[in-house]
Amino acid sequence: LRVLGEFPYRLRRADGEYRWVLDNGVPHDLPDGTFAGYIGSCIDVTEHHQLEAALRASEANLSALINHTDDHIWSVDTHYRLVTANTIFRERVSQPLGYPIHIGDNVLYPDLPSTHLAEWRADYDRALSGEAFSVERETWVATTRHWIDYHFRPIVMDDRIIGVTVLGRDITDRFSSA
Repeated sequence: LRVLGEFPYRLRRADGEYRWVLDNGVPHDLPDGTFAGYIGSCIDVTEHHQLEAALRASEANLSALINHTDDHIWSVDTHYRLVTANTIFRERVSQPLGYPIHIGDNVLYPDLPSTHLAEWRADYDRALSGEAFSVERETWVATTRHWIDYHFRPIVMDDRIIGVTVLGRDITDRFSSA
């Protein structure tokens, strides 16, 4: 069997410790075409494997946190593309648009009225310039008027703004009880 490629597997060292390794081999033929064996390498990828597992656990934790609320939570990158969104945000935005939204979509939806589009762009741009702020905005969910308190925060990585996170909380009760 002459197979090219990489083969990850776990092995147990003599001291009892388990490690993940990645074997990479290619067949080697002699000048007459006779198979001579494999040339390859074996790399210890245990740390990489552990980091990937920790990242998956962190992503699962983040997903559980943002989906365990009635608030709208989402983030966008510097090109206004959706990076993260909880279920409530997806439902509340998809319903009036009439189509589902997806990670990677531009959140400046062309189906929004131009005045709303300008407001949202201005808010994202404020946060992308480094400002953290809140705005209260009237919105409609189906045929019901709501007031939402939106909190915009820049996402900073290595002293550089890479996006905006937004939390929207329904504060309609504050207006209807007044």
